[in-house]
Amino acid sequence: MRVKPLLAAIALLLGVSAVGGIPAAAQEVEQEPLAVATVIQDVPYGPNARHNLDIYPAAASAPIVITVPGGGWIREDNSGTAITEVSRRLSELGYAVFSINYRVATRTVDGVPMMHQDIIRATQWVAAHGAEYGGDPADINLLGGSSGAQLTALAGQVANAQTRGLVEGVIEMSGVMNWFAFRDVGVSGEHQGAETYLGCLLEQCTDRELTAPSPELRVTPASPRHLLIHGAAETLPPSQASDMHDTLRAAGVPSQLILVPSKEHGLRLFPYTEDEIVAFLDS
Repeated sequence: MRVKPLLAAIALLLGVSAVGGIPAAAQEVEQEPLAVATVIQDVPYGPNARHNLDIYPAAASAPIVITVPGGGWIREDNSGTAITEVSRRLSELGYAVFSINYRVATRTVDGVPMMHQDIIRATQWVAAHGAEYGGDPADINLLGGSSGAQLTALAGQVANAQTRGLVEGVIEMSGVMNWFAFRDVGVSGEHQGAETYLGCLLEQCTDRELTAPSPELRVTPASPRHLLIHGAAETLPPSQASDMHDTLRAAGVPSQLILVPSKEHGLRLFPYTEDEIVAFLDS
């Protein structure tokens, strides 16, 4: 049995969790050795040079996790340290992992809807081919942090609106779930990439331009279940996650919210919540 890496008490109230403690990597806890993750690199899933993914096969039919890199919507790449560490760890834990690349926004090419459409294209490829690599195509989960979380959550809503049940679950860490709220509060240091992605200056974006890429405003009863993870003290307000949680539950979609008492953002929250992520994927 795997030893739990978090020494924390979990308080549950109406589907909301508050997680304390330190990351698993910082604890002196003896764990059973796990299998070394193997990877098949640069497998194409579409016609563009950015349409490729790395595959971490599973030994047997297992839940699938599609990991989505983040980088301010303009520099995403699945070779980054954070996304590689998360993908490898999930593979070690026995999941079939597909770490994807996709096109990024530029000054001449808007990110909406291009970027989430690429994620959906990758998800459709995984649904068709995941069983070849030990995955269960009926149990596809998307995971991302920061801008990758926003894109992951958006792709989950749109994918299931198009093909009900394509995505089983979404795990998002520190994502923008509502662009109106992002604009109204303002988040220092994030506007350049956000505006490149949106294709408009935040103060000049139309309601339509802010609605289309807002996962919270795309929720339907067909939306995948969600695990929403957010640092309680990070710069992006936790209300982005808590409001999304409330909207999902109002639509009858299962949702769990975890607020970590930390300033950490995005995939840096993974070590704090590994056990909860495993429980979500295994449920």
